[in-house]
Amino acid sequence: MLIDRRPHLAGNCYDPIGADGLQYHQYGPHIFHTNAEHVVAYLSAFTAWRPFEHRVLANVDGRLVPIPINQTTINALYGLELDQAGVGAFLARVAEPRAEIRTSEDVIVARVGRELYERFFRGYTRKHWGRDPAELDASVCGRIPARTNADDRYFTDRFQMMPADGYAAMVERMTAHPRIERVLGVGYHEIADRARFRHIVFTGPIVLQWISVAWGLDLINEDRTLSFVGGYQHEQAFSIILLTFLYITVFVSRLGVIASYLRLLIVAAGLAYANYRTTILAATAPTGVMEHGSPDSAATRRSTRWPAPTACACAVR
Repeated sequence: MLIDRRPHLAGNCYDPIGADGLQYHQYGPHIFHTNAEHVVAYLSAFTAWRPFEHRVLANVDGRLVPIPINQTTINALYGLELDQAGVGAFLARVAEPRAEIRTSEDVIVARVGRELYERFFRGYTRKHWGRDPAELDASVCGRIPARTNADDRYFTDRFQMMPADGYAAMVERMTAHPRIERVLGVGYHEIADRARFRHIVFTGPIVLQWISVAWGLDLINEDRTLSFVGGYQHEQAFSIILLTFLYITVFVSRLGVIASYLRLLIVAAGLAYANYRTTILAATAPTGVMEHGSPDSAATRRSTRWPAPTACACAVR
């Protein structure tokens, strides 16, 4: 049995056909790219593919140039005719080494220098995230490379494509099996007969996420996903370990009331400690994001409620 509280399959990759006949990604664009051939081989049993290489142009001083920054970008902006080696030497000359790389500003300035940082990254980052790059972790903008060749693709993975009929159609085929029962539009806890299954894999929001939702403490992560608990990967992993410990020692083992409450308190304290940064950010973060105009202008801020993470459960007889 596959249970999803949303009325459709595919989670955040859901891509329905609109009234205009065009397919769109309801929860934001998802571009398939990977270097894992075995992943492509597996998914190819459920979908044909349409080649797609993502390319981005930035409007800088009224001129459209490729981003990530590459040989074409440098030559167009500065009126040069540098080859690959020349672009490498140019970037090495303008780069400003930092003793310690902690923020997105650090990683960009150390890679391409202050001028390119100001022209390409700072304004857009403040508009997109509502924060200055100096306030964001290095991993946010550190994922954007600077190239010395003329490769203008955003990704360089070996396999770059899109499911020919869309992600929803692919997931539909993946789950179309006589032994898979799909229950959509209901929550996991609404399935009264779930006890008939031997194994349950629950991927929905955990208890503290529900509490955060009730309090309205939405947190837009630095990677543009909505999170309530554990805005950092190591915190998420530690939270999962603690919750697994809680499940095994309290709900599976037969313990007395006092022992169960003691373990609950230990896990609650561990979760609070593991996620204290996210808790603080969630309590202070605005519920809106910048859309247009100056990132500091109150008139450009609009309240945005991002869709909650999809809750999905798989049960196996």
